[in-house]
Order: sequence, then C-alpha cells, then structure tokens
Amino acid sequence: TVNVTPETTSDSDRRHTVKDGGLVAQTSDDVTCTPRDTEKVELSFIGTGYQEIKFTLPEVIDLAYARSVTFAVSDQTIPLCFKLYDTDGNEISSVTAYKQTGSYTMTNVGGRTEKVASIAVMLHADNANEATKTCLFDGVLFKMNDPDEKTHEVTFSGSDLEVLKSEGNAVYTAGANGEYTLAFPALNAGVSFKIPKIINMANCVNIQFTVSGQTGKVNYYLQMDGLDKDHKFNLEPDQPVHTMVSQLTEGGINEIKIQCAGQEYVPNSGITLEKIIFTMKGEDGANDFLSEEDANPEPDRVPANKENITPVKDESKRVLAADLKVADVNVTKYEKTTADQIQITFSGAWSELKLALPEAVNMLQCKGVTFAVSEQTVPLSFKLYKEGDLTNPVFDKYHEQNEDGIYTYDVSSAETITHVGIMLHSDDVAKVRDTAANYCVFDGVVFDMDTT
Repeated sequence: TVNVTPETTSDSDRRHTVKDGGLVAQTSDDVTCTPRDTEKVELSFIGTGYQEIKFTLPEVIDLAYARSVTFAVSDQTIPLCFKLYDTDGNEISSVTAYKQTGSYTMTNVGGRTEKVASIAVMLHADNANEATKTCLFDGVLFKMNDPDEKTHEVTFSGSDLEVLKSEGNAVYTAGANGEYTLAFPALNAGVSFKIPKIINMANCVNIQFTVSGQTGKVNYYLQMDGLDKDHKFNLEPDQPVHTMVSQLTEGGINEIKIQCAGQEYVPNSGITLEKIIFTMKGEDGANDFLSEEDANPEPDRVPANKENITPVKDESKRVLAADLKVADVNVTKYEKTTADQIQITFSGAWSELKLALPEAVNMLQCKGVTFAVSEQTVPLSFKLYKEGDLTNPVFDKYHEQNEDGIYTYDVSSAETITHVGIMLHSDDVAKVRDTAANYCVFDGVVFDMDTT
C-alpha cells in the first residue's frame, strides 16, 4: 500500500520513514518490527500494556523551529500512543499523545527548548487485551521553520489591544503600563482582545505572549472576526513567555482570546498579559498584514459525489453547509463541494468540526432541527452551541446513522443558537484506517420555526 507519511512542503521540513528514510528501530523485547513495502513496518505488541518501540532519528530535531510533528499510520487494530524523546533519552511527556486512531499530528511542539533524538509508538494498557495488537507505521514528518531565515518582530503592548468581550464572568483590569490583568472565577472564563491590524499568518514564524502573575494553566486562541482559527492549550505557570507556533499557513487573524484551561482549571486563577510579539519572516514589514478581503481566502470547491439532500420546508431556516463559516477545526480535512456541502475526514476520537450559522436562531421560536448527511462511513454526533460557549453544547445527539441521512430532533431550549457541530464519538471510530474510514458529507441544517 502507499506510504501515507505526508510529503515535505519546504526545504526545512524533515520526513523520515524506515529503511531508506532514515528511521532505525531500536531493539524491543515487547514489540516485533517487520519491514513491509513502501518504507513502512508492521508493529506487533506483546504484553499487557505500555509496550513501546523507539525509532532513532537520522538527525536531531530542534523543536525551537518546529511547527508540528505528524506520526503516519496506514492501518491498525488498536489505538496507539505517540512520543518524542530528547537527546538525553527523556520523554517529552507534555506533548505525548495517548490512545489515537490513525495518523496523528502534534501541534503543541513549536517554540520549545528540547531537541528530539528519537520517537516512539506505544500500546496503552486499556487496549492490551485485544486479540490482535498490530499496526502499520509509515513514518514521521517534522514541519519546520527555516532557522536561517531573516525575521523581524511586530509588538503590541496591552495598551494597543482593545477588549472585545469577557466570557464566564472573567474580570479584566488595565494597569498603568498598559498591561491587562485577567481573573478567571469560573470554568471556561476568558477574555478576547482585538489586534489593531490583521496579521498575515503565512508570514508568521511564531507568537510570543509575555505574561506574569500566572496562577493556573491557560489556553490561547487565534481568531478572525470571532472565529477560532488555531489554538494552543494548557500553557504552564512560571513561564514569563509563552511561545505559540501556529499551524495556519494562509489567511489572517485579528483577535486573541486567553482562557483558563478547561480540565486543568484552578479556581480563581489569573494571569497578566504584558505584550504580544509576532515574529515575522523577512527583514521588513512588507508582508506582515492583510486586508479584510485577503484574510479569509476561499479554497476551490471539490466536485460533489451526490446532490445536496438538505430538506426544503415551509416556515423554516434552511442553511446549506457551504454557507456556514468554520469556527473551530479538529478534523483531518474539510472541503466544500460544488453542491454546497462539506466533506469531512475525521482525525479520530472526539474529532469535531464546529461551524457558525450566518444568523443566530432563537430556539424559543424553533420547534425542531434537522441535520442532513448524504454520505457517512461511521455514526455521527450532532450538536448545537450558543454564542460564546463552544465547549458545552445546548443540544447533542450521539451515535447517529441511518439509511437516508436525514436526522430530525425536537429541541426544547430557551437559548439562542449560533453554531452547529459534527463530531465523531470515541465509540464510533472505524477499526479499519484508510482515507474513507472516518468520513462524512454534511449537506446542511434546517430549523423548523414556529410562526404561530
């Protein structure tokens, strides 16, 4: 079969497969490693869990210049864990990915101080009782910035930023030197700031948040007109600078949100934001900023396999998938089609695409909602979200799959809905991993309005 390790897109990227691609399997008593065609190996795990095999890289990778790390897996019978090890043989545990299905991309590696000498694939104990414990491991891709590239900095102090809104009763105060001190009294509390200009993310090497007084972990969100474009989670206290290497390679951002970390929430925690520094490519600022028109490029649409099946109903709000704006991405791939659909390839358990409605829907005036899906290879989960909270759905329905792809629900709620979500639940991940194993075509959503 074809090796699914992504290809490099720049001279700085590093792609390594087994044998000719440079990866060398270290001896393991608990994992057998059998070479296969197209530079991949079959791994077979023996034991009751936590068995792993390490692969030595042909070169040391400096994470200071990394954008992401992708572990490529073309087939598997059990979820896997992926690890990085430094030059002293220590696991870089804060980036370890547990119980993943299919290829997995680490996006929280950029700007770190460690240097990677080896990688590892591990079996988790929760999956050790499976009769067959194998996978086809294809390789690894390190997406990198050029360490020799000329750069310059664009700095915004707190006084340059405009507070747009606070969520979850977050409190903010402006200091005498322009800094902002944030207090988070509740879970998911956060504050959004407007940046004076639209940052060209194709030209951005990294983002540095200079902070102080941090008492709990925080999340950073990069946004364009309120829509989430990228994020970095669980930044630790006692770091005067948090560095984020964005995965965005096109488009722009004009907002930053700082939020207390969800599962790691410390009651009444806080942080002071002093300034934000964007490290940009080049020796001048000729390509640093974008116009509103260029900030949200629309990719070419792919040919549709089927007609759009979103129902047409009287006295309803019918929204085709292509008319929804992408608000938060946790999927491998999404593409709009020529039939106004969105093709979605899920990346594994809890993978979700969240989409913003063109206008809010008052559920007090709505009798029900219909989701339309013309193709699906796995059961899907559907969600409705209110403004300002894309974490806790107002409505959700899990494990849905039928013959016609039309899913209609009665929804009783007094909330105003601004977003919908299409998710793959952990119980519904396809056992076989290929390009179509965890896939759907989302056609649209219809809100049945009560006009009486």
